[in-house]
Amino acid sequence: MIGTPGPATTRAITYVPGTFTGMNSFYTGGVQQIATYLTNNRPGTVAFVYKDGKFPGEQNNEKEPDLYCRT
Repeated sequence: MIGTPGPATTRAITYVPGTFTGMNSFYTGGVQQIATYLTNNRPGTVAFVYKDGKFPGEQNNEKEPDLYCRT
């Protein structure tokens, strides 16, 4: 979760990053940039960034996506 929940919280955003986003992006902070921007510029906002499962084009062992989407 990004932001601090409290009595003044009026918005909760759930954000799922786009295709070709790998788990490594969560550890480097890349996918949190949009949620961080929104919580910093809209008081009373908290954001959740999540991913459930493998996205199309995501490789098992590489940092970069497989743009050819081989199966």
